[in-house]
Amino acid sequence: MTIDEKINTGFDHLVEKIEKLKQNYIRLQAENKELFEEKQELLKTINQKDKEIEELKKKIENLKISNALLIGDRKTADTEDLQEIKHSAKIKLNQIIREIDKAIKILSTNELQ
Repeated sequence: MTIDEKINTGFDHLVEKIEKLKQNYIRLQAENKELFEEKQELLKTINQKDKEIEELKKKIENLKISNALLIGDRKTADTEDLQEIKHSAKIKLNQIIREIDKAIKILSTNELQ
């Protein structure tokens, strides 16, 4: 094999490797795009689930408060649980009252301006 033949063979081999690299690069770009889109969809799903969890937590808290208010002063076997529910209901109601008071103050200062 002559030097020219060796050079041409080496060049052909190099061109072949470059073409394979190019094809791999294009394939990986497409795969990367698909994975990115899948990741975005999963992040959306996570955000939706987080919102659902927060809403359910609020519903549970509201149910506890409602339950405590409905039960009132009735005596039950689980008086400790009842006292805990009533206590958390009072705390929640106090928080709501404070928020309402803050809103009233803000509204009244805005009306004066």
